[in-house]
Amino acid sequence: MSNDQQRSSPSQHRLVHYKPLSDGNCPIERMPNAILACIFGFVLCHPVYDWCIGRVMVVCRRWNDIAMHTPQLWTDIAVDEARRASDISLYLERSARLPIYIYVKNGTQTTFENLVRCSSRIKELYCFFNKSSDLSCLGALHDPAPVLESLSIHFDNYSTDATDAPRDVAANPAIPSTIFNHQAPNLRKLTLNPFVPTLGCNLTHLRLECQNGTTWNMNRFMTLLQANPSLEELHMFDASPAPVSQFSGFVDLPKLRVWSLGCHDCTELSRILQCVGIPSTAQLIISDLEEAGSSISDSFPQDISKLRNLGVLTDVHITVESGMIKVLALPTNGTAALRFTTCGSLSYFVHTSQNIGKILSVAHLTHLSISTGVDSAFWFRPTQRELDEARDASLWEAMFSQVAPRKLRHMET
Repeated sequence: MSNDQQRSSPSQHRLVHYKPLSDGNCPIERMPNAILACIFGFVLCHPVYDWCIGRVMVVCRRWNDIAMHTPQLWTDIAVDEARRASDISLYLERSARLPIYIYVKNGTQTTFENLVRCSSRIKELYCFFNKSSDLSCLGALHDPAPVLESLSIHFDNYSTDATDAPRDVAANPAIPSTIFNHQAPNLRKLTLNPFVPTLGCNLTHLRLECQNGTTWNMNRFMTLLQANPSLEELHMFDASPAPVSQFSGFVDLPKLRVWSLGCHDCTELSRILQCVGIPSTAQLIISDLEEAGSSISDSFPQDISKLRNLGVLTDVHITVESGMIKVLALPTNGTAALRFTTCGSLSYFVHTSQNIGKILSVAHLTHLSISTGVDSAFWFRPTQRELDEARDASLWEAMFSQVAPRKLRHMET
């Protein structure tokens, strides 16, 4: 190649003198590390045959250097039935000593035996099992996990075959109590579906789904919250603890920012809400299951003083749209303190209008918005009488009578 040709091809000069980056920057210009890591991961999984082009990391010196000397590209490890043990070893080797993030789908005993040797480096672990999986394989994770911050274990208890009934959760193998040898001191985020938590202390994020096992009750729920007073986010979906006789437990969560409750009936919601105290800055997000003759107030305990966020509300928006009844309540700073949604009938809306003053300090309202725009999206077609009742302004007289006229600056109906 002539000197002129060399000068006209500066990119070739850069390739010859390429040196792998070690500071975490993108080794390929305008190529995010996340995308580059996916490329290497997919290529690694693809079989190499004698008659085909070699893997991308042996195409040229530059790609080989990137693959061999950029450890941040190898910290996310996706493992399923097809992943070979040699691939896992390669990930562990090339990621050097960096913390790793592992995603396991339908893992087996062999899978977790291969992963246990890196327990000291696991920062996040996500496990997804189908209904035929043997969960005892988690027992292979018996070594401490000193840097583990997030753990998610999801068990799909339902089959795509409508004729196949779900397995009884109570009969399933429990998550081994010896997982990580009870030594995960930095664990802060825990998601379990559908198992009762047996580990976790000083959590900041907790998500519980489908906790319908026979041992999940209010006493276990209180013990769990008392062990985690620094919770910032608590998400519960179909996770209502069973009642116990003569229960009087209570726990305060002063740092809670978000508490979401989904797929519970009003009795379950009231039982859960009465035993937890939350700060005035917390967001309470509720999606309940409507019961005949009930209203929003039935989902709350009689004493709501410990739900301190309900005492600072100034703006209330109540809407009926697309078959949903929604209540949005905000304090002065504009951050939603209460989001309540139910897929209910107009009778629920009428009862709510009559009883909402039981849970909202309407005397402090400065903005009130009520929308009864009913459409055909309701689950069942309302009668004309129900429509007239929902649109009758007299329903709101009880609320209006409690609002100080000098404070209410804006009202829409």
